[in-house]
Amino acid sequence: FPVTIPIKIAFFQGSAEGVEKIQSSLRNLSWSARVSAFKNTEDIGKAIHDHMVDLVIVDGLLVNDLDYFLMLQEQHGGFEMTVVVEDLTLMEYTKFISKGVRSFISLEDKNIIAKNIIFAFQELQLKKRGLRAIDKIAQMEQRSEVLLETTSEPVAYLVEGLHIKANQAYVEMLGH
Repeated sequence: FPVTIPIKIAFFQGSAEGVEKIQSSLRNLSWSARVSAFKNTEDIGKAIHDHMVDLVIVDGLLVNDLDYFLMLQEQHGGFEMTVVVEDLTLMEYTKFISKGVRSFISLEDKNIIAKNIIFAFQELQLKKRGLRAIDKIAQMEQRSEVLLETTSEPVAYLVEGLHIKANQAYVEMLGH
């Protein structure tokens, strides 16, 4: 299912040719993307901080700042990272994998480019949905806790016959 909003892609150390390959590969599958090339970590860091990026693509041969991107990903979340793998050695692959990079693409095959980008974007959307669900659960637990503590009626939560939580009125009702 193509999305109508464009995928926001930051291509670090990416060439104009690489940007065009990414955009055209996605267009071929009816997806749209806004691809911006960045030459320095300060500018891309600001774009990430301002939540203007869904996917960061870095050139595996040019990136010396992998730890910086991984730190940004940990701090800000909200984006996936993919490494371009043209002419990488096995040692370089191993380094990226050991640092936590899970997504690699080659700019040679437009179909693979698009599919990997779409997969990374969909993975990001699932993560965001999961985080929203976790937030909702935490809010519900907080409301439940407030209700439990503020009501004068005896209330207890039981799971399979085991007392999980009880308010003071419940404890007093049982004589404890």
